[in-house]
Amino acid sequence: DAPQNQCNDTRYKGFPMKWHKFLTYFLIWAGAVLNLVNGVQVIKGDHYGGVADRVYSLFSAMRATDIIFGVVVLLIAALQFFTAIKLLGLRRGAPKLLIISYVSSLIASAAYVGAAMIIVNKPGIADELLSPAVIASLAISIIMICANAVYYKKRESLFVN
Repeated sequence: DAPQNQCNDTRYKGFPMKWHKFLTYFLIWAGAVLNLVNGVQVIKGDHYGGVADRVYSLFSAMRATDIIFGVVVLLIAALQFFTAIKLLGLRRGAPKLLIISYVSSLIASAAYVGAAMIIVNKPGIADELLSPAVIASLAISIIMICANAVYYKKRESLFVN
């Protein structure tokens, strides 16, 4: 017997789809909007709280690093919008796009932190850059990758269009 789906939507072949609906109607869109805002802020240097000129005068390579990271974040936002649309339509490959967006975000964030550590190169910078919030964010990304991979693997038969 297939799992019971409370909304009786035949497209879902009896699978419970609450998480899918939460992702496709809210979470992916919210993440994409946040990435749009974040990408623009990083490109402009606004994430330094008004001291970007000072940061860039001390560590000139951070300007290029911020621009590259900001553009990557904007591309990830575009991927998230595209992924949400594909997931809503139960399109083939959509779950893989979701995983790709999470993995891309994780890699980009880790690379940015690593680049900043190399550029700044001062004792204690790792403690500042790898704050509990950053570590928690990276851990959550890994959890989301694993959880969604398992969730959508069980539902791969739905994504055939």
